[in-house]
Amino acid sequence: MIRILTVLAALVALPALIASPTLAQQGPIGRWLTQDGRGVVAIEPCGAVLCGAVVGVTGFQPNGAPPVDYQGRSRCKLQIIGDLHVDEPGIWAGHIMNPDDGNVYTIHISLDPQGRLLMRGFIGIPLLGRTTVWTRYQGRLTTDCHLEHG
Repeated sequence: MIRILTVLAALVALPALIASPTLAQQGPIGRWLTQDGRGVVAIEPCGAVLCGAVVGVTGFQPNGAPPVDYQGRSRCKLQIIGDLHVDEPGIWAGHIMNPDDGNVYTIHISLDPQGRLLMRGFIGIPLLGRTTVWTRYQGRLTTDCHLEHG
């Protein structure tokens, strides 16, 4: 009888487990703390590809104004990653814009065994690029993009 109940419970739970992907199955989807700790970028589906927008930043002005990009736009909700798509199993390719100067770089993204996001940015060939490591952000963000510490 206990075996039957265990099997029934497993069958009831199975659809929920299938519908809820693990972090590894989500790939780069989620909120990521940048390597320097000054920003959080949310990578989400946008159409058939993934995009990334700034959802948390540090460096607010004393008057409460958020930091701005090279064109004077608020970095809060600024899309910096676009056209991110599966390039090969476990590797996503796309573009990232540096909000400091507007330069756009090709990126390859993968996840390491610890679940960290490895982003290789480059112009031309990956060999001439640089890799940064982002970690999943588990903290809280305010609606106006402040990172809450603690």
